[in-house]
Amino acid sequence: MTAGVQLNYESWLGRAWEFIGKCRLLPDSVCVNQVVEPPISMRKLGRATSHLKRPLPHSVARWFCEGSGYCNLSYDWKPQSRRLPPLQRRVDYLQGVGGEVRLGPVDQIEWWIEMCELWCEPLLSQPDSYSLPALNLWQTAFPICGFGDGDMLGVIPTESEGMEPVVYLIHDNPAESFILAPDFDVFFRLWEQLRYCDQNGLCFFANAGKTMLDPTSKAASQLREWLPAISESL
Repeated sequence: MTAGVQLNYESWLGRAWEFIGKCRLLPDSVCVNQVVEPPISMRKLGRATSHLKRPLPHSVARWFCEGSGYCNLSYDWKPQSRRLPPLQRRVDYLQGVGGEVRLGPVDQIEWWIEMCELWCEPLLSQPDSYSLPALNLWQTAFPICGFGDGDMLGVIPTESEGMEPVVYLIHDNPAESFILAPDFDVFFRLWEQLRYCDQNGLCFFANAGKTMLDPTSKAASQLREWLPAISESL
């Protein structure tokens, strides 16, 4: 897609819904969840976020108003051992392939911000050249998703909508937090190429330096091959 062209969130969400729905065609054990609530009005979003300690990023506002006020689309495929991909030899925890698009709801963001401030305290107590970049992420990111283990996705607000980085905040080791993509729309495009991978995938498919998702890697190509019944139809 041409750089600089805004992503159509409604269309993107439609493709995610279709892809994850087709995951039911996969053999063996697969669990699929599809929940998408309608977008919310800018007025309602303003009421819900005006009191927050952190500014609402332009792109996040557009997502909630044009995409969905809350969505949870996921698939968890656990194939029989004979189907497990060769990558399992390199990733001990891999027992299957999973994806999850879960963003919002808006009424959880205030609590996520409080957790951001709480969990960055270890970085504040001993700041150094290694931890300062991650500390900046924790202190400025606007969280849009909280995972069950405490990790979060966030967006760094800027004056320009096209330059708002998406970050992965690691709860257990805050100093290891990193940037997933240079912009919200870019993140969505990369995420789609990586078949909407779940939080383990977001960490794994970041490149070796943990400084952006890499959909061109050999592992990412394998991922698309592992889902042939779906991939070939899209």
